Formats: sequence, C-alpha cells, structure tokens
Amino acid sequence: MPKDTSKDYYLKVWRYVEYVRRTCKKGNYPAVVVVCGINTLKQEGKSGEFLRRYRSVNGSCNPHLVGALSNLAPLEHKWIDPSRKEHTIGTCAENDAADKILSHVSAVRLNALHFSEAYRPRTRRVVKYCEVCKRTFGL
Repeated sequence: MPKDTSKDYYLKVWRYVEYVRRTCKKGNYPAVVVVCGINTLKQEGKSGEFLRRYRSVNGSCNPHLVGALSNLAPLEHKWIDPSRKEHTIGTCAENDAADKILSHVSAVRLNALHFSEAYRPRTRRVVKYCEVCKRTFGL
C-alpha cells in the first residue's frame, strides 16, 4: 500500500521523531523512524530494532514478515538491489513497526499495512523507502 500521508500519520511520526531526539543521547539516534498502521492501530518503528528483537528472543518475530524478508536474502545478509545499492535485510524501521502491528493483528497481508513517511531523527528530513521495503510492503 502506498505511504499514508494523512495528518494523523504525519503528526504521530513527527511526535516520535521529537521523542527520539529528546530521549536518545546526542549522536546516538536511530538512522530512521516510521509509523505503521492498519485501521486505528498504529505503531512506531526504529531502524535496527527488528533485528535486535529477532536475535534476543530467538526468532519470535512474525513468521510471515521474516519469510517475506527472507525471500530476498536471509536476515542480516546483504542484498544488492537492481540499482546496485546495498541493503542489510531486516534493519529497516518499517520492519520494526510492521512486526509490532502484526503481533496484535496477525491475519494481515503485508501490502495492506499503511506507513508514514520515514524520517531521519538527526536531521528531521524525509528518507526514501529502500528497495527491500518497497518489495516487501508494496510501497
């Protein structure tokens, strides 16, 4: 599903950007944050958190999401998209937010999830979705 540009998603992600800036040590911000939702349920996500959770709880992340990501390459492996840009599978903020949503609502297709624009907390600028997220979530 395309990104959700509604005011509701914009405000939630912007509040989250500011929260991250206030609570993280300066210079220790996540690379990207995003908000994911379906119906009225919305969750924030930070880059790197999905893989940390996957490692720490021994693979207790949503199996459909892990499977979709693994279709490109195994988690934590490098994947090179058609434009020759390198991505590490599972590190995106979109994965973290989607996994949190899927822990509450399991019977959802990944391309039915809505995402806010992705932001870099350090600069407060919009970041384009990577090719992995475009393929995984249909962005």
